[in-house]
Amino acid sequence: RLFETSHAEHLLFDDGAGVVRYAGRHHGYEQLPEPVTHERELRLAKADGALEIIDRLTGAGAHRLRWHFHLAPGVDARTVDATTTELSTSGRRWRLRVPDGAQVSIADARYSPSYGVAVGCRAIDVALQSVLNGTATWRFTIQP
Repeated sequence: RLFETSHAEHLLFDDGAGVVRYAGRHHGYEQLPEPVTHERELRLAKADGALEIIDRLTGAGAHRLRWHFHLAPGVDARTVDATTTELSTSGRRWRLRVPDGAQVSIADARYSPSYGVAVGCRAIDVALQSVLNGTATWRFTIQP
């Protein structure tokens, strides 16, 4: 029997004049030997569609941090430099920027638009080693 352990919380929704913001928190990683609380804020700029993802982790100890971003089917990715990945589809391009020191890899993946259906896509995996001593913040941006 599975039990919900993340206890997700809605923290903020603000549809401002130039930016839409959403923030949430979950407690799923508090079951680790060295517990971590995860908060995420999304900021979408109305003018150009730029997206900022801000992750805040609160805890202590050494942790291997990982992010997994599925891309929509048809969106491709290529590494530009250590912190920049170019996303492209239908002649349009965006830049994903990741935190300094992160290791980025791009791989084939699958995404499920509905139960029992799997569609091929690309995914970007980001990993880094960090020692937490309180709250630390990591920022990702996707810009045209």
